[in-house]
Amino acid sequence: YDLADGERIFGSFLIRYRINPERIDPTYLRYYTLSDRYYSWIDARSSRGTAKKGLSPFILDSIPVPLFDKEKQREVVSLLNPSLELIKTKRKIIGKSQDIADKMFLFLFDDKVKNDKLRSVYQIHTGAKIEKAESGPFPVYTSSGKYARAYRNNYEEGCVLVPRKGSLQNLFLAYEKGWASEGLYKIQLENLVEAEYLYMQLRFVDRKRMDTAT
Repeated sequence: YDLADGERIFGSFLIRYRINPERIDPTYLRYYTLSDRYYSWIDARSSRGTAKKGLSPFILDSIPVPLFDKEKQREVVSLLNPSLELIKTKRKIIGKSQDIADKMFLFLFDDKVKNDKLRSVYQIHTGAKIEKAESGPFPVYTSSGKYARAYRNNYEEGCVLVPRKGSLQNLFLAYEKGWASEGLYKIQLENLVEAEYLYMQLRFVDRKRMDTAT
C-alpha cells in the first residue's frame, strides 16, 4: 500500500500485513514480492483444491525474506526505483497505443466482414501443468499472467494464450517461447503478424459471458 494512493479498503479475499518499519523497509519487501524467487516459492506451497490456487496466513508467515540491514535495503530500493518507474511509464505508453490500435481495428473491420468459428480456422490446444517452477529462460503463464520461469517450453513465439478457467478476461500474446499452464488454451500461429491479428480479434470477444462454470 502506497500512502500516495490515498485511503483504501481491502477486500475479504486479501490478507493484510502490518510491517515493522524498524526491521524492514516496506518498499524493499514489496519489490521482493515481485521477484521470480518469491512467486516460485509461493506457487510450490499454494493450495490446489479449487479452481484457483489459495494462500493461508500460515504460508505467508513462513516466506523466507533476504533480510539485510536497513541501509542495504534502502540501497536496493534506490537501485530498483528507476527500473520500475520505467516499467510503469512503458505500460502507460503501451496502454495508449493499444487504445489507438483498437479504434483503428474497429474502423477497418465492420460488421460486413464474414465470421467463422475459431476452431475451424486455428488449432487450439490446452496447456499443461508444470511440476516445478524454476529460474529458467522461459516464462510460465497462468490465466492470471506471467508468474515464474521454466527450463522447458510448450509453445513458440507468436502464440495467443486464452484462459479457459480463472481470470477469463485476460488475454496474452507471446512474443517469445514459454510454458502455458493447464488453465490456458494456446493457439500457435505461423508468425507474429497472424498472432497479432488473432489477438486483436479476440480482444473484442466478451469471454466472461462464455463462462460454463465448470
